[in-house]
Amino acid sequence: MKFSCNYKEIKNIILLIEKIAGKNSSLPILNTIFFLIKDNKLTLKVTNLEVGVEFYLTVFDSKNGSICLPAQLIAGVLGTIPPTEIITFELKDGIVLVDTFNHHSKIKGFLPDDFPTIPQVIDGVNFSLPISLFLLGLKSVVYASATSDIKPEIASVYLYHDGEYLVFVSTDSFRLAEKKIPLTLINETPSIIIPIKNVNDISRVIEGAKGEIVIKVDKNQLSLYHSSFLITSRIIDGVYPDYRQIIPKNFSTTVLISQLELTEALKVSTIFADKFHHVNLLINPKNKICEVSAINQDIGQTTTSINNESNGEEIEVKVNARYLTESFNSLDAERIELKSSGVNKPLLISGVGNKLFKYLVMPVNR
Repeated sequence: MKFSCNYKEIKNIILLIEKIAGKNSSLPILNTIFFLIKDNKLTLKVTNLEVGVEFYLTVFDSKNGSICLPAQLIAGVLGTIPPTEIITFELKDGIVLVDTFNHHSKIKGFLPDDFPTIPQVIDGVNFSLPISLFLLGLKSVVYASATSDIKPEIASVYLYHDGEYLVFVSTDSFRLAEKKIPLTLINETPSIIIPIKNVNDISRVIEGAKGEIVIKVDKNQLSLYHSSFLITSRIIDGVYPDYRQIIPKNFSTTVLISQLELTEALKVSTIFADKFHHVNLLINPKNKICEVSAINQDIGQTTTSINNESNGEEIEVKVNARYLTESFNSLDAERIELKSSGVNKPLLISGVGNKLFKYLVMPVNR
């Protein structure tokens, strides 16, 4: 095996995918990246048995062959050698020579015989959309997912098609994020539950990619097809909670408030907040004031008043400040709409003028 290619291109790919190769002591082959050269095309493969990725790169001066190289080692080499235009890899007696104009390394390779086949969904239901919109959907909700595997259905991102939209949802039972992406599909598409760990790997790999992806799904797997890569992920064979039942339909208080001013008030309050980031929101529609406050018996207290447009009943609610601020990037609006159906009821948050994103935050029990 031998090939030469653009140094920056292969470095960027390997730095993207090397984290998918875990530290698996029982199956060392999973800690490697599989290099396959065939007809001036390099295929780089990596898998942790949950997510599998193939990247494709055109090379030159090549000889067909294959080898597996330790993922962290090759990533470390490419990430630290002096920048150059061209890099050459050549396999000799189980050793891969990595050469540039001013750098030379030798890396012991592993035979690829035991490298697992990365599955592909070939005949499943499929649809396509711009990769930027798919990534936007994931990023808009992923932070609200549970991180524990105790309930795998909610340690995930849930996708389903609803009329004119592809809907992305995550919840950890304390908050819920829903993002709608305009997408009209002709064929009925099954709902998809992607484990949160896999979502993070997928997002990292597709970040910065352009064009469209084709998504194919069957009962157990999801495959993302792009001109430069293939990603296959395990999906959860289960039923996602009917989250729409917990979203309030009627509200007694509505507030329109500046996102920037609320963000700054929350920053100050978290300095005084307890280790759980608890802050108080007091909404007074009569005086058009929202007070953001926090009390810490050890260091003191703080209160910030924000003018706003509000109507309805006065309410006071204690919430996790981090839960609020993590949603603000997804709102895509300068002003936020807060709605509540009463004391100790959840807050429904959306951006003024942007109804494609909803965020529900449960109050902290007193």
